[in-house]
Amino acid sequence: MAKIIFTTMQETDIIEAIYAAYENDNDTWDSTSAEYLTARILANMAIKRWAKLEGVRWNELYKELADATDGDKTTLAGDASYGCPSDMMIPPQVGEYVGIGGTTYVIEPISRLPQLKESETNFVYFVGNEKDGFDMKVNSNVNLTTGATISYGYWKKPTHLSTGTSENEMKDPMFIVHYVLSRFYKSDGLLTESNQEMQVAEGLLDQMRTENTEVIGDELDINDAGFGEL
Repeated sequence: MAKIIFTTMQETDIIEAIYAAYENDNDTWDSTSAEYLTARILANMAIKRWAKLEGVRWNELYKELADATDGDKTTLAGDASYGCPSDMMIPPQVGEYVGIGGTTYVIEPISRLPQLKESETNFVYFVGNEKDGFDMKVNSNVNLTTGATISYGYWKKPTHLSTGTSENEMKDPMFIVHYVLSRFYKSDGLLTESNQEMQVAEGLLDQMRTENTEVIGDELDINDAGFGEL
């Protein structure tokens, strides 16, 4: 399958494409109109569908702690709890590693904590959720020094459309266009057209998923190591 070429589309580009296909016209809706605002809501539903696709961790949403605008990036002696970036959607996975001052700490599942309460090994675990935020907890039996750099990768929340210049991370934003067209046609009772547009949208989604998997496979083959290993 051919590689997908990244195409940036701002909100106005996406909604203009929706309008052109839906109205068969080269004009567009006013940005305060009900149609425009409805298209934005549906576009964000499409983004959520993409970002939350079961079993997929999108490369476009992967981010390093060092690049985050917030979140604790260094240690404090005596402190075993560290706030994660506010844009974190999925924390580093169990079995991967966090770097603290050049030392690797394995990520343990919360279910193993009772077995590890007396352990002095280097491990961390993550608690929280996307709504309330996440924290990284370090084994309290390990003595940390002040100023050690914390490093890990995570999956960020996708950028939703909110203004005309908003840009999402999606590799092929035409998925959004066809998804919204399908919902518009369904609302109009045009089920054949709606199904056709959704088939196109799902095809683009499958192509992005294949591309995402191919990239992951290539990286693993080259590096011969799991994600998060330092």
